[in-house]
Amino acid sequence: LDSCAGFLLAGQPHALAFMLADAGWDVWLANSRGNTYSRDHAWLDPNSIEYWRFSYDELAQYDLPAELQYIRDITGAVRISYVGHSQGSTVLLAALASQPGIEQQLGGIALLAPVAVARHVTSLPLAAMAAIGTDSVFALLGVHEFMPSARIASWLEGQLCVLRPELCVSVLAAICGYRSGGINETRLPLYLRFTPAGTSVQNMAHWAQAVRGGASPGHPMMQRFDFGTWCGSASRQRTCNQERYGQPEPPVYRLSAVSPSVRLALFSGGADSLADTLDVELLMEQLPEGVVAYHQHDQELEHLDYIWGIDSHMRIYPKLLSLLAQQHAAAEAGDRDGEGGAGNP
Repeated sequence: LDSCAGFLLAGQPHALAFMLADAGWDVWLANSRGNTYSRDHAWLDPNSIEYWRFSYDELAQYDLPAELQYIRDITGAVRISYVGHSQGSTVLLAALASQPGIEQQLGGIALLAPVAVARHVTSLPLAAMAAIGTDSVFALLGVHEFMPSARIASWLEGQLCVLRPELCVSVLAAICGYRSGGINETRLPLYLRFTPAGTSVQNMAHWAQAVRGGASPGHPMMQRFDFGTWCGSASRQRTCNQERYGQPEPPVYRLSAVSPSVRLALFSGGADSLADTLDVELLMEQLPEGVVAYHQHDQELEHLDYIWGIDSHMRIYPKLLSLLAQQHAAAEAGDRDGEGGAGNP
């Protein structure tokens, strides 16, 4: 539900995007399809139902590869280092698990509050959406966009934080956890002007499916969107798994299939109700040995600390910058040793 603004709103020099730029990185800020800053499409209108028929499957299959290729075309870079927060980590992991070779376009990789496995999510709103069947309810209402960031709504949210900051704190705590003193509360009105940035109902339904499935021991750790087994009737056809995937069940993202050459730096928090500690451990267990090159777990940190945290520029980002530089240099050195080619400019 966030946008690239999350990497900027802590301001200069503390926001991660500014720290990366100050360290000499060429910083490109990506946005997920359908949010405030990413609503254009080559042929679909955001007012149409078809536009909103996507989840993080499409972000991993189409959007991330297109973003990487665009940056490479413009810059001439061979490898792109990647920082993802929350669903940004999900998209990257889904792409690594389903698109062999994409890792050859990547340098250093840092995932903040990584969400892939959702078996122990304690976020009350997400748990509620899983219980009621988000996709079915919104389909009945004819709604396809989830929490759009209209200017008036964002302004009201910002004003609410000015007038009743305790209400903002309560909402944040219910969604993803809240650490007292962890966020500069005087900046909450600014943060809430840009968050939420919106997504599709189908994307939220995908997350609700993951939470719902997490209650079943045999359910896959991570899988594509489940369209169901009913394909409709002659008079009322609908998308189903058989039509979309050629099989009755949605394909699984096999995290064990991630290339063993990939090196990830993970940063997780013990107070995170979206990227739960047990789920992060399950994620690491699923990945091939050696893929997680570094894991920093801070017991008191919650989900938003990694982008809005009042002290993240001291306790998280310096190590992140150091690891990115090391991993990127190592990947480029491997390219030169393996192919005799040049690295990034």
